[in-house]
Amino acid sequence: MLQRILSKDLPRSRWLSGLLLLLVLALAFTPFIFPGVKPLNVAAKVLVFIVLVASFDLLLGYTGIVSFAHTMFFGIGAYGIAIATTRMGASWEALAVGLGASLLLSFVLALVVGLFSLRVRAIFFAMITLAVASAFLTLASQLHEFTGGEDGLSFKVPAILSPSHEFSEQPFLGVSLDGRLLCYYLLFVTAVLLFLALLRIVNSPFGRVLQAIRENEFRAEAIGYRVVVYRTTSSILSALFACLAGAMLALWLRYNGPDTSLSFEIMMDVLLIVVIGGMGTMYGAVVGAALFLVAQSYLQELLRLGSEAVMAWPMLSALLSPDRWLLWLGVLFVLSVYYFPTGVVGRLRQAAAVLALGAAAASSAQGGELTVVQVAPLTGVLASTGQQMVLGGKIYFDWVNEHGGINGARIKHVVVDDGYKVDETVRLTKEALENPDVVALFGFAGTANVAKLLSDGVLEAGGAPLVGPYTGGEVLRNPFNPYIFHVRAGYADETEHMVNQVATLGMSRIAVMYQDDAFGKAGLAGVEAAVAKRKMALVAVAPYERNTDQVQEAVKRIKASDAQAVIMISVNRSTAAFAAQYREAGGGGQLYNISVVDPAELVKLAGLKAVHGLGISQVVPYPFMANKPVVREYQALLQKYGNGQPVNYASFEEFLGAKVLVEGLRRAGPNPSRAKLVKALEGMDNYDLGGTRISFSPSNRVGSRYVEVTVIGSTGKLLR
Repeated sequence: MLQRILSKDLPRSRWLSGLLLLLVLALAFTPFIFPGVKPLNVAAKVLVFIVLVASFDLLLGYTGIVSFAHTMFFGIGAYGIAIATTRMGASWEALAVGLGASLLLSFVLALVVGLFSLRVRAIFFAMITLAVASAFLTLASQLHEFTGGEDGLSFKVPAILSPSHEFSEQPFLGVSLDGRLLCYYLLFVTAVLLFLALLRIVNSPFGRVLQAIRENEFRAEAIGYRVVVYRTTSSILSALFACLAGAMLALWLRYNGPDTSLSFEIMMDVLLIVVIGGMGTMYGAVVGAALFLVAQSYLQELLRLGSEAVMAWPMLSALLSPDRWLLWLGVLFVLSVYYFPTGVVGRLRQAAAVLALGAAAASSAQGGELTVVQVAPLTGVLASTGQQMVLGGKIYFDWVNEHGGINGARIKHVVVDDGYKVDETVRLTKEALENPDVVALFGFAGTANVAKLLSDGVLEAGGAPLVGPYTGGEVLRNPFNPYIFHVRAGYADETEHMVNQVATLGMSRIAVMYQDDAFGKAGLAGVEAAVAKRKMALVAVAPYERNTDQVQEAVKRIKASDAQAVIMISVNRSTAAFAAQYREAGGGGQLYNISVVDPAELVKLAGLKAVHGLGISQVVPYPFMANKPVVREYQALLQKYGNGQPVNYASFEEFLGAKVLVEGLRRAGPNPSRAKLVKALEGMDNYDLGGTRISFSPSNRVGSRYVEVTVIGSTGKLLR
């Protein structure tokens, strides 16, 4: 029931849950716990700002849009109530008319601003919204006949909401049961409903698209989402919720003026609250609004008490003077950003993850071992990639073990080398599954290798899940198989993305070089489908033999086709060999490859001149820039446990796979069986790894469809 109410977006931290419960209870019982006018006013303002800040976070945290016009819509809502009740009298009809008119005006303005401005880049959009908001503030100050000008408008509300309306002559728990109390609880219920509505929006498929646009606008556009439509819709929704927050404020104050709802100071307060609470977390609006507004309202009084307490030390007393409250508020903000860089909510969730891993170990230090087997290509043509795959899992497993393991048990990470040979993969997997201590398989490589496990019934017979295989073969995804949990997009997703980019750039002559096995044929099928979808045809198709770099015939065939773009479905050595020979032969087509190759290895094998400009599709976020919590975590653990190894896409992908496996083992409980682990993994719906999400279900084993294209730059480094 609670999961449905919260749209399956639970706090994921006991401390955060406790803090949120405390805040909700405090707001619910403020009239009875904190007597007086000021506490009630502060609580009402917190309710209003929870809605206002949450609506702004829909723009900033979930869509990546910086808008300074947010308070304009806030002011429109407040003025709608004020103007309507001033002219029509204190009635519910006036409130309805004012609210309806302000929502309509907010919708129109947000639509206009969105359509004309959201096509420009972030800084320009922010400047446009700032100009629009400033113009609206000036307009509100000058239209004295409608808005009351600088003096604003004072008005009456329906009698039942007025302090003079008493429901009972006898106080209840020392509190007068009057219209003011009813008005407060009207605000409370409204704030709760609006917050839950916003929570539902950001956790809906629409919300997922917004987050995809925030992460990579070009990628979202490339896979078919109309970015301008989604961003405009987000802007409109945010404006409507801000308008409702403004109406709440006006209803409580029974007054509105330019400084009350349209000032730039309110916009700055909103930004500070978002940072304090946590960007991209709806719960951050609740925590941030409460902390900031309580500090803003009571800091002067606390400083006055402190100053009086240290009167014997004049300098210290002067430093704690109530007149310096803004200085101390600034200090508190700086400290909160320093100690809570991801906001209070983000910090508490990170702490909860650490505690969850170590809690069971505190009660059961001798919990045994959980054996996880990784069959990887540590020799052969894919050796460098295989070593990085092992490293990605190792650094996370090492960290988990150092922090107490899972439910008191340490992870035993067993790695065996199959040399990228199908028969060896099958033999080693059978041997692993014969050991009853093995609870999971992890991080295998090769479409043909894993496909053979399926066709021979090895996985079905063993019953253990295979988590995070380093392959995107469609044969492993369709038909549905319950034992393989993919954390990456498939080759069909990657090739669709590349063909779309090629077509967008105006190139129609496309050739394919592919490895002649299940892996290469899966990628080829993806390219053929994407090309056919655009009513084009491939100008050349050239295979090469698996486990070799004999690509001479492929070079000749593709060079003769005069292809404008060459999409390679190949591994490191064959890709490097083709690039070097193709360029040496005078081939000028744009080269692409799917995500299985290592750019550093390509530069090493082929030379920078041959692979400069080569496009590589990626199925996980960019690991070289610490702009996501999970990337920062990966970089920190790589530095600690990685023996000096550099950041690498392959190790990062398996790091994500390791996080998924660990969470599945945690959910499976103490002494997990293979069946329990499968059940736990398939229950990981919309699981946040730290800025990127995985979604499994009983009928879905493809956890992510993330794809973007990177390019090897002039220095050999990978660029977005």
